[in-house]
Amino acid sequence: MNYADRQVWKGEQSGEFTIRSAYKLLQDSSLNPSSIILQIELKNFYSKLWSLQLPTKITNTIWRIFWNYLPTLVNLRSRRVLINACCPRGCLGDKDCSHIFRQCLTSLEAWQMLNLSWVTNNSIPEFRDWLTWVLLQGTKEQSRLFCYALWLIWYSRNRLVHERIFIIGRQLAQNILSYKAELDEARTKQESSDLFRRNRSMEILPMIKIYFDAAFDKRTSRSASGVLMNFWHQSQSFTIMCHLRSRQKHLVQGEPNLHDSPSEGRWARDPD
Repeated sequence: MNYADRQVWKGEQSGEFTIRSAYKLLQDSSLNPSSIILQIELKNFYSKLWSLQLPTKITNTIWRIFWNYLPTLVNLRSRRVLINACCPRGCLGDKDCSHIFRQCLTSLEAWQMLNLSWVTNNSIPEFRDWLTWVLLQGTKEQSRLFCYALWLIWYSRNRLVHERIFIIGRQLAQNILSYKAELDEARTKQESSDLFRRNRSMEILPMIKIYFDAAFDKRTSRSASGVLMNFWHQSQSFTIMCHLRSRQKHLVQGEPNLHDSPSEGRWARDPD
C-alpha cells in the first residue's frame, strides 16, 4: 500500500514529539564521550570562524561546506537531479566537497600558489575533520585566506558548471589574493572609522546653558533683568550670573501722571 510521507520523531515509538523524549535524548548524548568531544570541536571551530570577521556570504558558505549543504554534483545525484557526478574539469572521481576543495587538480595548484600546500594533508579522511583541523591549525591570516579560497573555489566551480568559464589554478590563486587585498583594505578602513567614532564619542565637549529673565514693578515703575550662564567642561563647572542695571521710568514734565491713560501720555527713559 502507498502512504503519504510524513515526519516522525524517533524519540517516541508513536512518532510524536514530546518534551520528555527530547530531554532524554539530550541526557544520553551528554553522557557519550564522543558527543562531548564533538561539541568541543564544534565550539572551537565556530569560535575561530567568528573571530575572523568574514563577510556574511563567506561565513554562510563555510557553514554550508561544513555540513555538506552545498549543491555538489554528488548531492544532486543523491536527490536524483542528475545522473553524472564526475568532475567537469576532467579529474577522476565524483565531485563531492572533498574532491572540490582537496583533490581537484585546479584546487591543488591554487593551494600551492597561495603557500597553503600544507592544507592538502590527506591523512585526515573525513572532510569535516579536515576542515576543522585546517581552520584551527592555521594562524588568523592563514585561516582568513583559507576561507577566501574556499569561497572562490566554489564560485569558480559554479561559473564552470553554469557559464562554461574555465580558469586554471594559477589564475584562481591570483583572484583569491586580489579579493583578499580588497577585503583587507575595506576592513582597515572600517576599523579606522570605528576607532575615530569611538574616540570622538569619548571626548566631552564643553556645554553652556543660558537662562534669561526680566521683571517689572508697577508700583515703583522699575524694571530689572538678569542672565545666568552654566558652563560644563570635563570635570569642571562654573556659573556666571549677570545682573543688569535696574531702570526706572519717569514722567516728563507737563505729561500726564501715572493715573492717566498711557495712550495719552509719553514715557521718557532714564538718562542712565
